[in-house]
Amino acid sequence: MTDTSPAPPLSLRGVRKAFGATLALAGIDLDIAAGSVLALMGANGAGKSTLANILSGSYAPDGGTLSLRGRPFAPGSPRDAALAGIATVHQATQLVGAAGMTVADTLLLDRFANPRAPMFVSRRSVRRAAEAVAAKAGFDLPLDRDFAEIGPADRQMLAIARALSLDASVLILDEPTASLSAREAEGLFTVVEDLRARGLAIVYISHRTADLARLADRAVVLRGGRIVADLSRPIDLPAALTAMIGRPIESAAAQARPGGETVLVVDRLRLFAQAPPINLRLSAGEVVAITGPLGGGKSRLLAAIGGAGPSAGGTMHLAGEAFA
Repeated sequence: MTDTSPAPPLSLRGVRKAFGATLALAGIDLDIAAGSVLALMGANGAGKSTLANILSGSYAPDGGTLSLRGRPFAPGSPRDAALAGIATVHQATQLVGAAGMTVADTLLLDRFANPRAPMFVSRRSVRRAAEAVAAKAGFDLPLDRDFAEIGPADRQMLAIARALSLDASVLILDEPTASLSAREAEGLFTVVEDLRARGLAIVYISHRTADLARLADRAVVLRGGRIVADLSRPIDLPAALTAMIGRPIESAAAQARPGGETVLVVDRLRLFAQAPPINLRLSAGEVVAITGPLGGGKSRLLAAIGGAGPSAGGTMHLAGEAFA
């Protein structure tokens, strides 16, 4: 009996990639289905970024094949991949545009870069075209604002809208909530769910398990450049994390328990003159998570501890000796 089911938007067979003696991908077989969110999981160095860069045309594989909608696919550049229907939205959204450009200008950058684009355009025609792009994506964007004045959430939506303007069938999102607040992340989740309902194939790369539990229809776990787990919704997150680290979570947690020896003491550190004091004590073998909302002071605290930023008072001791 002949199989008449449509080919998946994107397929990989035996894809390999090495950087010198380092094998980044060791033969990846993967189908990415339309109307679904595929979560790509793995620790740093597992191969996620390399795989995403191959899909988006930034890297050429050393071996194996890719097919797009059933046809051989070998993009020579990110633009080739974008024009073929594979759009990538990177974590660094500040690179999407530049100060002095409006949001409308930024939405139309791909059109302006086309050699066939008209040499002269009016502000009115630019706005009309940008409104059409934003409407197609279903976004309400501040078209007349300077790109430098909009926040990470709007930049993320802008990047997605621009990608969709090229009629993308595959969307790759690389750590999209890394710089978003909880409220902004919720807005992004709604957008991703809407795009999935429209039939897009979405590859979602994130270290945040809450994102994956909310969105993923399927989770593929990479370790050492190989697929070590392939899980369907509902995603068994403990199993996925065990596959990521190569051993049960309980044994990893036991190894991470502090040994008792104090390594770092932060005493009454103030990030600002009127800020409340911060006290920290870190022991050997301990992993301490510093969390908080965007703008809460996490980066400033780490900068002060590492000597890359100022503090407004307090003391620190490393291995028993004062340092500043």
